[in-house]
Amino acid sequence: MFDGYESFGNYVLNFKYFFLDAKGFEKDGLKTFYSKLLAVILLLEKAKTDIEFYENIRQSVSDVLNFDLEEKRVFDAFIKILDLAYGKNRSVQIQEILNESRIEEADRMLCDLIENAKREKEGLLAEGERKGKIEGKIEGKIECRIEGKIEDAKAMLREKLPIDLIIRITNLTRDQIETIA
Repeated sequence: MFDGYESFGNYVLNFKYFFLDAKGFEKDGLKTFYSKLLAVILLLEKAKTDIEFYENIRQSVSDVLNFDLEEKRVFDAFIKILDLAYGKNRSVQIQEILNESRIEEADRMLCDLIENAKREKEGLLAEGERKGKIEGKIEGKIECRIEGKIEDAKAMLREKLPIDLIIRITNLTRDQIETIA
């Protein structure tokens, strides 16, 4: 076994493990694999985003629907392990899709998942953009206030007011005021 296998509970299969670098295989090369199960698993493992993950499942639906019982069991365990490893809950959705006997309906369901993932990504990007604008406005206001205080300090220095008084009025530091002078 490998370190930390306990966290996967009953989903760890009881056979020898061979670790392959999924990133080292090109998608076209996976099509030539003798084992469709291994090809599908490596293809899913290559996905960098939820959208890519669902698109890869969509590409593999016909292979997955043709798995024998043992391959289906291994594939189900793989999806559940992914859920545990990445904190996602995709296994139920994927099982519903794969249990659909009509490939057209399975394809429609996958298209819906892809569109939902895209909308979620767009929402997160929009939220990040909104937060960035707010942070920019706040930084601008702070800079504006500091510039105003610096202008006030310059005027006070021209009037030859004591630096200690300027510090109390503007809340600028002695170093900031001496830099201006």
